[in-house]
Amino acid sequence: MLQAKAQTGETEFFKGVAVAGVGAYAAGAAMSVFPIFEYGFFDYSLTSPQFFLVRLGWVLLILYGAYKWSTRQASGSWSPLIRLGQASLLVYWVHIEIVYGRPLHGFAQALALWDAAKHLLWVVPLMIGIAVVRDLHRTWNKRERKAEPVGAPLRPWAFPILPSPMNPMVSITNPRGGTRANVL
Repeated sequence: MLQAKAQTGETEFFKGVAVAGVGAYAAGAAMSVFPIFEYGFFDYSLTSPQFFLVRLGWVLLILYGAYKWSTRQASGSWSPLIRLGQASLLVYWVHIEIVYGRPLHGFAQALALWDAAKHLLWVVPLMIGIAVVRDLHRTWNKRERKAEPVGAPLRPWAFPILPSPMNPMVSITNPRGGTRANVL
């Protein structure tokens, strides 16, 4: 894919991705009409190449849609797709914990398709919110590092409000007893 992208322009490459997606979907849908493509133990969603081609077609069309979304005129300001992509590891981890972990363990394999689709109405905004909070936290830490003098010791934690000898605005406990307030 990368060689084809390098040989043609990016727009033409993604147009080819869209055409391949439509072709794969059409081939999968056409194959499921003819019984000749059914073989041995046949389960449409588990063993059929038809279902694979239909899913491949959807994935390629979604990839084309994501490309078009990212290259539109207004994409320079703010895009949830780009934000989710930049925080994808955190978003993936949190959504796995929510969907398959302990918080919603009682729903495991129990939701109908419509109910699962309704849950997307709160899961997707939550993931976008987590990505925004991550970026705000990173921006806050960058500003704070710029404000520190050169040669200042690095903090081993993310939030500077914890009591520490490195944070002179917070009172700390003296190991010999009592407290002392550090003032700049």
